[in-house]
Amino acid sequence: MSFQLQNKLTGGLDQDSDSRYVAETDWRSSLNIRGGIAYAGKAGIVTNVKGNTEIQYNLPAGTNKCIGAYSDVQANTVIYFIYNSNGNHQILRYFIDGQPKIQLQLQYDFGWTDETNITGIELINGRLLYWNDPKPRKINIEKARYILPDGTQKVKEWSLIVPKTISNLTSPYELYFRDENGTLIFGSVFDPAAYANRDEFIQAIAVALNLVSSQSPVTAEACDCSLKLTEKVGGTVWTIESNNPTIVIPTNWYGLTITDRIVDRAKYPPLYEPIGEYQQDDNYLYNYVKNKVFQFRLQYRYDDFENSALGVISQIPIDNLQCDGTNNPDKNYIDVDFNDPALLDQLTYCILTDVKVLAREHSISTLPNDIGRNWKEIIQLSPCEFLDYNGTDWVASYNFYNDIVSNTVADADVAKQYDDVPLSAEENILVKNRSILANVVKGYDAPDCIPATWDVDVADNANKKLYKVKFYIRILTYTMGDAEVAPSLTNYPLWGFSNAFPNYYTYPFWQDSNPDRNYAIQRGGIFHDITRTDESDGGNFAFFGGGGFGHGAGGDFSITTGMESTYDQRIPEGGFTVYAAGTSFFSISKQKDIGLPTDGDGALVTSNSDYIHGIGSYLYKTSNNDLYSEVEIMVPKGEYVFRVASHWCSFGDKLNKGFNYDLYGSSYSSTSTNVIGIFSPNSGIVPQYTSNAFKPQKEIIINVSSDVNDGGTFLILDQAPPHDFDTTPNSSGNDVWQPINGYLMDSNGVPDLNSNTNTFIPIEKAIIFETPDTIDELKERTEYYSDRKLGFNSACTTDHNGYFFFISSQMFYHRFRAFQVGGEKITDTTLVYIGSITDAILKQAQPIDFDGYDVYNGELPPDSGIPQPFQNGLIYCILTTNNSSARFNCSTIVEGRIIDNNTLQAISGASLIYTNGRISKTNDIGEYSFVAWGDYVTDNLGVFPSQSSSAMPLSLLTGNSRVIDILVVNDDIFCSPQYPHGQEIYPISISSFGNLPTDYNPTNHYIVNDFKIEEYNDPNKKTHKRGGKYTYGIRYYDENGRFCSVVKAFEMYLPFITQDLNVLCIQDNYDLPNQYPVGTFKYGKPTINWHIAASQKAPEWAYYYQWMRTKNSIYGRYLQWDINSVTYLSAIETDTTPEIQTSYLNFNAVAIKIQISNIIDYSSQNPNSQVGYSFQVGDRVRLIAKKDLSYIEGIIDYEVVSYDLTTQSLIVKNESSANEITSGMLLEIMNPLSIVDNEEQIYYEVGEVYPCTAPNTQNNQHSVLNGTFTNGDTYWRGRFIPVNDDTTNFAAIYPVIIEDASVSDFYPSNSQDIGRAGVVDPNFKQIHYPTMMQNSGIYVEGSALNGLSSFNTYDYKELNRAFGGIKRLFYVGNTLLSIHENKVVANYIELRSLSDANTTDGLLAVSDAYFGNDRPMQSEYGCQHPNSAVQYNGYVYFLDASKGVVCRTDNNGLDSISDIKMRSFFRQLCSEGVESSVATFDPYYREYVVTITTPEQTKTIAWNEDKNRWVTLYSFAPERYSSVLRSIVSFKDGKLWLHDVNPTCNNFYGVQHRTELTVIPHLDNKKVVFHTVLLQGVQNKPLTNNWGIVKISNDYGQLSRLNSVHFRLKENFWCASFLRDITDTTVIDPIINGRNLRGQEIILEFANDSVELVSLQQIITTYVDSERTPK
Repeated sequence: MSFQLQNKLTGGLDQDSDSRYVAETDWRSSLNIRGGIAYAGKAGIVTNVKGNTEIQYNLPAGTNKCIGAYSDVQANTVIYFIYNSNGNHQILRYFIDGQPKIQLQLQYDFGWTDETNITGIELINGRLLYWNDPKPRKINIEKARYILPDGTQKVKEWSLIVPKTISNLTSPYELYFRDENGTLIFGSVFDPAAYANRDEFIQAIAVALNLVSSQSPVTAEACDCSLKLTEKVGGTVWTIESNNPTIVIPTNWYGLTITDRIVDRAKYPPLYEPIGEYQQDDNYLYNYVKNKVFQFRLQYRYDDFENSALGVISQIPIDNLQCDGTNNPDKNYIDVDFNDPALLDQLTYCILTDVKVLAREHSISTLPNDIGRNWKEIIQLSPCEFLDYNGTDWVASYNFYNDIVSNTVADADVAKQYDDVPLSAEENILVKNRSILANVVKGYDAPDCIPATWDVDVADNANKKLYKVKFYIRILTYTMGDAEVAPSLTNYPLWGFSNAFPNYYTYPFWQDSNPDRNYAIQRGGIFHDITRTDESDGGNFAFFGGGGFGHGAGGDFSITTGMESTYDQRIPEGGFTVYAAGTSFFSISKQKDIGLPTDGDGALVTSNSDYIHGIGSYLYKTSNNDLYSEVEIMVPKGEYVFRVASHWCSFGDKLNKGFNYDLYGSSYSSTSTNVIGIFSPNSGIVPQYTSNAFKPQKEIIINVSSDVNDGGTFLILDQAPPHDFDTTPNSSGNDVWQPINGYLMDSNGVPDLNSNTNTFIPIEKAIIFETPDTIDELKERTEYYSDRKLGFNSACTTDHNGYFFFISSQMFYHRFRAFQVGGEKITDTTLVYIGSITDAILKQAQPIDFDGYDVYNGELPPDSGIPQPFQNGLIYCILTTNNSSARFNCSTIVEGRIIDNNTLQAISGASLIYTNGRISKTNDIGEYSFVAWGDYVTDNLGVFPSQSSSAMPLSLLTGNSRVIDILVVNDDIFCSPQYPHGQEIYPISISSFGNLPTDYNPTNHYIVNDFKIEEYNDPNKKTHKRGGKYTYGIRYYDENGRFCSVVKAFEMYLPFITQDLNVLCIQDNYDLPNQYPVGTFKYGKPTINWHIAASQKAPEWAYYYQWMRTKNSIYGRYLQWDINSVTYLSAIETDTTPEIQTSYLNFNAVAIKIQISNIIDYSSQNPNSQVGYSFQVGDRVRLIAKKDLSYIEGIIDYEVVSYDLTTQSLIVKNESSANEITSGMLLEIMNPLSIVDNEEQIYYEVGEVYPCTAPNTQNNQHSVLNGTFTNGDTYWRGRFIPVNDDTTNFAAIYPVIIEDASVSDFYPSNSQDIGRAGVVDPNFKQIHYPTMMQNSGIYVEGSALNGLSSFNTYDYKELNRAFGGIKRLFYVGNTLLSIHENKVVANYIELRSLSDANTTDGLLAVSDAYFGNDRPMQSEYGCQHPNSAVQYNGYVYFLDASKGVVCRTDNNGLDSISDIKMRSFFRQLCSEGVESSVATFDPYYREYVVTITTPEQTKTIAWNEDKNRWVTLYSFAPERYSSVLRSIVSFKDGKLWLHDVNPTCNNFYGVQHRTELTVIPHLDNKKVVFHTVLLQGVQNKPLTNNWGIVKISNDYGQLSRLNSVHFRLKENFWCASFLRDITDTTVIDPIINGRNLRGQEIILEFANDSVELVSLQQIITTYVDSERTPK
């Protein structure tokens, strides 16, 4: 009797169980079967497998291999990556919808090898393709492709940019359009010269191209500043060219040339520092960049809304500084040169869409909350907005006017030095709109050292030595004679002592026949009634003149009443201001000490009769009893024109006369005083009146080359009457003494001085008459009074400021008349304007018209403001011209240019002093111009007779020229000028003035030839502090701006200004050890040179290198200043004892009080001054230069022990007596940094980026090996420091070149060229972070926010390294699974578990952090082969080759699915050593298919998720898998094969395979004889059986087989009887005659080589009991 064993094939593989325990539904092995969900109508049975079909695509020649693939489930495509041995690597895309096809997305040599493994592939929104190879990459796949999914060619678009400056284009301008073979298909010609600007030009191109639409292959549209070109038919145009500078940018495609920049995920930042340069825009009316300090940096914006990190920070542009430290007001914008060669590469613009310009004020903030350091986004520019062609090269720049409302850049963006995109990453995933990169390599190894050296070129003396120029000032007071020398004058009325009254037209005009009398009247004094109060009429001020012996000689000495008020000869500083015209040098005279009481400023005290009597007693005797003033001006070598400002001038305008009178300002040179004439230099203290000595001039010219002990004498008129003169007018004709002074101004035909159209130009060298209309009238009046001479009571002249002064000696005849060259009467008026020069400028002078009033009898216009009676007081006024032709007939414009003798470049800011005339300055292009009036004075000197003659001339001469005056050039001392042609410009010979064609006038200018001077050593440059210590290092950068640690190059100490330069030569790494022998002193600016050894290569990875430096590690704050006064102390003031003063020569001083109160004076002089000092413990004083600015040798410094706020004085410990400290000495106050201040350990970038020569090669060199540092923290610049030492009566303006930490004294500018920070960090190396996950910025679809390429160094999570490297990341639910080599870890993204990290049931809460809690899974499984890891429908599958298991994770945790009856298989297979493993999930058959390659074999096996079983092995072993829709694809030799579509079953990659299946029918504890085998469910066409049993074996070791032909179809079963044991050696033909097959089990190894679909439902094995089996 027979029995059956049924094997219903509904189970799966079982290679673990003993044969007797393999379930009847399972099978021992299988190959190429479907054992779960099968083909239609085949579910639940076993079938063979349909083959795969190659999707045709012509791969490039060479070896090809798929090294990565991605299933695009949104668009039902597969994106895959092909390695090509010839470097023609490709990214391809397979489209399954419609007619399946493959399209090229991008071809580029990525540098892949056949071992490259593409991982982390993500396609965002169907456009943005990211992957790692292992370098993180990215492209826009829509932009990359040429072919659309429908197979048509993309319609390409371009943006065409022509230069902003179209004048740099040449005609004709031609455009060429070419096809893919380079064949010209269309051309067009344009004329750019026909258009006014670029906008018009591109509009014309657009119109022209569209007009020829039948011929043009493109349509054109003018868009803003560029031209948009669009193909009419896709694939027609491939290149667009021009014969002119033109940039053509592909906009919706990448163009024909792909670069690494295009495919790099990291967005290249600006890697060179922008360069700012101040420029002048005459069409822009404002200046918003002056008095500010700016730095710039850029940010690039790329396509797909991605931004780079912020770029390198620029140095501070300071080229708007003038030599005096002020800003050039004409330079009203900064040209920011982007300075990046990449921006001049057209290939960049297919991805770079915009450049953002950022700016900040101050690199070191002095403002609260660091607001001065805030970076502002100024503007975002498209390429056509910042690109231009300069005639030679393309340039990229932006004109920064600082007139745009800007947005503050986020602190996080500022702090981010680079996008921390790792160098390589093994995984990438998008989770909650952020990308995560994992298992990353970051950082770079820096060289161990840099063999670099340095040296310093030190300029010679920074400051020019000052020379002392001494002048004398004498006051001409008419009644200063005495009885001994002028007895004939006793009791004379004023009109009677005509010999003493000045007569202008005599020469000298007051010379008396008695020389002693001439001497006597020049001893007028400066006096001060110190008992007056500030509230007194005129206040409490000194005055000059008014002292004398009365109306007749021999009278008592007294002081005229009203000197402070009525006659207002106040002199508030106690002396006259003498200045060098066109410069800042001035000083104040001091009166000779005659041993009588003074007010401290040298003015003689007149507070009571005793003081006055003492003065009279002294002056009564002329012998040795002289009285005069002296003034010393300190000036450097050069030629100067010295003048005297108004006696009303003072520091701070103490008399409230107006800003022109404020010595703290710069307008005092527009004022004048009563200078009658001068005595030439070296005329002596008591000058003699000779024609060589006395000059009727108002100024003195001196060429200074050494100390000048007698620069000459200024003679100043005292206009006050004698103290006993009766000025009351009456009908009997008493004399009138009426002082008048003022300024003659040209109104250019607008008589009203206060009119807004009045141009207010002073008239020099004119003659003003009081009343006479003609010379005949003058003669007639003089002859009527035959015993009087014409003098100041009749006429006067105007000086360089138009200033005039005279005394009316008889009466006021109501009218002024002024004459200029040619006898032109330019003024004839009774109208005057009462007020100062400032009143005139501010249009506030009061008009008074005397016409019709009897002034002689004291009748005045009402409310005139003139003292009553009119004759008893000074009238100061402004006269204007009322002849509208005056300017045209009597003046011209002198103009010229000052250029550099060597470079021929313009010299700006140089002063031009026209003797007896204007002061002008050259503008930014070196040009100067000024109004020059004719000279009506020189020809008429001496026209009138001497004192002894009463004859009068018939007329004045009518000269019509100006030939004796010269131009003196005085360039700013801080510009270190040299004058190879002298300082005088010859000739200035203006002849003649008028309206003839050959005459000079305001329309026919007098042109001066170019004058050449030389400027050496512009001090307005940054450098390093002398006496400071710095450390320099180099930092290297890759193309993405990622860098290594700073590498220290050298330390350097720069000797202090007065220190021996040999200190340099003994320092480490100094390049020129013999450069400065011992005893070498130079006091100028240091220039630091650097050198890198040629043998030192740059790191292979480096693209750029940059110098970085520390801050000064010695200096804190410091101030270089001139001492105002000095007091030596033998005892310092304490709470109980006063200070005791001593002198230097006593050598007993314990301390020195150094007063620096002139800081306040400086602030008053410069209201915007930022200079100040506040005492800090540790302050020290170092001496730099002596009073004459000759330098000290060696370091002499003192400890500052305290500060006296009352006197604003430093109290220093007297530690050295080598040099006496005096006022005027230059010193430095410094505060050393504390030794605990570690800021110097931080390095800062300082601009100056250089490229490496050959990145990514072993021969990568530094492109520049020698250079000069252009950065700095110290500014060598000029500073005019006032010194006014009351103790020694010394006053001067010191022009010193100083070191300072601020760009300027006049606005907040404490800044230095520092940018991003770095450190020397030995631990900052290239490091592999296997368990690190980094998250990117956020991506918001539909917005302009894409941060997927933006990574911060702090946005990461690093897991336990014991877990091994992260191989894959999957996001399942709210959980991020990181598959490590040895562990699986769950992390809650933006959530945090409120329970223990190891539990699975904790509550979750929203977290501010991106990465939440991590929860390692309990199982110790991981993955070493990331391509084996697959996610599907909440499950994640992966191979742990190290443990020989395949795992699956789900919500319940992690399971080892290989343990399900296949443990031994995987363990044995993996024990061979897994070389690679790839996998996929078949969504239709719900199979996890994994291919495992060992050195011995490759196996592909499938897990069926529905069965929860391993079901089969497959014969295919691809390079990669992927899936699309419900199918899988695989790749072989780079070709894509679609599975399960080839009706030829088991045909994979064109190779035919068979189906195999091994089942084990068995019985428990029973031996049987196996009889037959029946196969149910076999279906094929025709009705044949292809199943054979290629091997039959059992537990007895028997073997047999059944071929397919042995089977016969019986009642829907294919049946075959078992053949015999072929191992039976006892018979012939054992398969027929051998033993029966018997045992407890039989192993049936089926095979089917059918190419058609076959199936197998169950296997029935029949058997009979063996005779050996007990019944």
